[in-house]
Formats: sequence, structure tokens, C-alpha cells
Amino acid sequence: MPVVQVPIVKAKTTLPVDTDAIPPEVYAEAVQLGLKVLANRGTSKITKSNYPDPEELKMAALEAGQKQIEAINAGTIKFSGSAKATKVSGKVMVEARRIAKAQVKAAMRDAGLKVTLYKAAQITALANDLIAEDESIIAQAEANLAEQAKAAEAVKSKIDLSKLKTDPGLVAKAAKAKSDATATASATQAGRVMARQRGQGQRPNA
Repeated sequence: MPVVQVPIVKAKTTLPVDTDAIPPEVYAEAVQLGLKVLANRGTSKITKSNYPDPEELKMAALEAGQKQIEAINAGTIKFSGSAKATKVSGKVMVEARRIAKAQVKAAMRDAGLKVTLYKAAQITALANDLIAEDESIIAQAEANLAEQAKAAEAVKSKIDLSKLKTDPGLVAKAAKAKSDATATASATQAGRVMARQRGQGQRPNA
């Protein structure tokens, strides 16, 4: 694992931390704290004043958190300071991790290690380190995706979509589902408006 430059805020500088020297339990704590910060980005406007209904506030926070976790997994978070790196699309990073994980597992097998005895998180961590150290993996991922896209286009050109005909029953079913969903959404929105109005009505006058 790499050496990380950790900001010492009041000293206005950084100190190097060799992550290989950190005990496993401390490393796990550091990862949890770091992910907590990343997962809660973008929630500053999710407040009681904007969401007076507790359940609505909870759902809004969960939705924002889920979006952040998806960004974390895709490698599309906003980087700050020295951590800023060349932006790589989510699809490229997913393919790069697939390649890196395969290489890590191959190395494990060559070393006589049984892959199934190790947690996926450990393998992913080694794969991430490998991606950070070896730029050719990103290049390979981009080449793979380009080749896949080229092959997909070649297949599409052979498919005659004009032979397809919609099924009346399925069309009617889809229309009903859309109508029901619209009605449910309208009822939910009306409930939220009423909840907000009740919350505003309970506020003391200035």
C-alpha cells in the first residue's frame, strides 16, 4: 500500500503515513472514518428546517448517502487537495478493477494462497493499489471497453428490429402500471406538502 500524506490542519502541512505499518484494526477504523466523511457529502442542506417531517428527512439523507456510495464505488467522487487525480469514468474504473482483481488472484494462486479464504475487501484493496501504481491497467480497461463497444455495434447492425411487434396485452399492462405509479407519486407528493404545511404551522411566530 502507498504512503499517504495526511493533513495536519493546525500546522498547515502534511505528514507521511506508511499504510503498510498501520495495524489492521487501526486501518479499518481509518477506512471507516474516511468513508463516513465521503458518504455524508452533500447532506448539508438536508436539515429539519427543509424537511420538518422526520421520516422525510431520513429518506432524503439515505438517498443522498446512496448516491455518494455509488460515486465512491464508481471512482467519481470529487477529489480534494493532493488527493486529486486524473478523472476516470465509472465504467473504465469498473473494468480496471476487474482486470486488477484478476491479476491479484493470479498472484495469490502462484504464491500458493487459496483465494476463497480471503475477504473480497482485501483483494479489492490490493487491486486499487495496483491500479494506482500501474497506469497500464487503466489503458487496458479503456481498450477493452472500446473493443466491446465496437463488437456491440457490429452485432446491432445484424439485428432486424423491424420484425418486432408490440403485444397489445403488454402495452395495456404497461399503461396501467404507469397510471398507477403516477397516482401513487401524486398522493405521496400531496402528503409531503401537507406535512410541510403542518410543520410550518407549528413554528413560533417571530
